[in-house]
Amino acid sequence: MTDFSPIPPAPATDSFVVDFAAQLGGSGAPLTSGAWVVSVAPASPVADASAGSRILAAPTYSGSKTSARLGNMVAGCLYAIAVTVTSSDGRTLTESVGLECTSVGPKQALPSIGRMLSDARAMLNDTVPITGSTRYTDTDLLQAFNSALFEVRAKRPDAFLAIGLRSYVPMYDTADMAEPFPLNQIFYPLCVNYIVGKSELREDEFAAEGRAVAMLNKFVTGLLQVAS
Repeated sequence: MTDFSPIPPAPATDSFVVDFAAQLGGSGAPLTSGAWVVSVAPASPVADASAGSRILAAPTYSGSKTSARLGNMVAGCLYAIAVTVTSSDGRTLTESVGLECTSVGPKQALPSIGRMLSDARAMLNDTVPITGSTRYTDTDLLQAFNSALFEVRAKRPDAFLAIGLRSYVPMYDTADMAEPFPLNQIFYPLCVNYIVGKSELREDEFAAEGRAVAMLNKFVTGLLQVAS
């Protein structure tokens, strides 16, 4: 799942575009119809009972692109946007996009702990199709993140200069979902990789295939590359 740039809370509105060119390939078949559905992401620290009403105008279609105007959103909420379209040659295509509503401007926006868990869930393909539930609880993923912070502290103590080298490594729980990611953002994707690898290590299938180990190795390699 990709992400749109963050949007400020109500009364802000903006137009968002999803391009299906890659899925359409070289067919050149234009989009003819479709639907946008806005819901609250499972990892959102803030609820929005009216998420479905955040689409302010009917979507439009032009070539391989569809656009819609969204807005009047709730500060701190993470939205999941499902876009389904039909092309002129009869194909049905789908795309999932994340959108964070934050009072911080897009250029200054910091990813939240809740956003990090949402990104990890996307990589874990965590939603069970039949029930819509998740395999990993927020507590499971936060425990993995807390372990990642200890690993970063051991291998890259300089990452904690802003926090203080003599300070305790911060620990996070489910009450901290709206808190910003505590380190420089260059460490953000590395921690997401660690959460995914640590979570999948619990499952024999993934561990046997080496994906979990590969994700954890990617985390360590990334730390060393950042340091160089």
